[in-house]
Amino acid sequence: MIKMKMNNILEKIVNIWNLFPQWTHQFVRFLLVGISNTLLSFFILWLFDTFTARDIWCYPITYFIVITNSFLLNKIFTFKQKRFTRMTTLQYILFLLFGIFLGSVYSITAIVLEVIFGFHYIIASFGGTMLHFLIQFIIVKFIIFKMYVKNNE
Repeated sequence: MIKMKMNNILEKIVNIWNLFPQWTHQFVRFLLVGISNTLLSFFILWLFDTFTARDIWCYPITYFIVITNSFLLNKIFTFKQKRFTRMTTLQYILFLLFGIFLGSVYSITAIVLEVIFGFHYIIASFGGTMLHFLIQFIIVKFIIFKMYVKNNE
């Protein structure tokens, strides 16, 4: 009886989810990837803070690690491109090039929030992440993973 009710509830949730357009599904998955990247970023910054003399150089290093994770999760989970080909290499290079710009936005925002405004490094990182997230979704959705892909790659 309980299992049957649970199945009905799950079925209703799936039906409601399917009413939304595909881009909203991608946005929610992109958000989930972003949350996991933020947690990874906080963890890496915590490691730097705990085991080294954390300084502003930690932000760009953390960003490079997290952007690679972001590319892989977005390719596979958000935009459902499972195969890795030469096109993937081009997508990754573009992702990194845009990432240099977005990494600068993230790093400068986090540094300004921490150094000038005195926010805790976690809050500073979160501020940089929010600005980065909005710009990145637009770039990734409409440029990087919109590129021509053969055979439903």
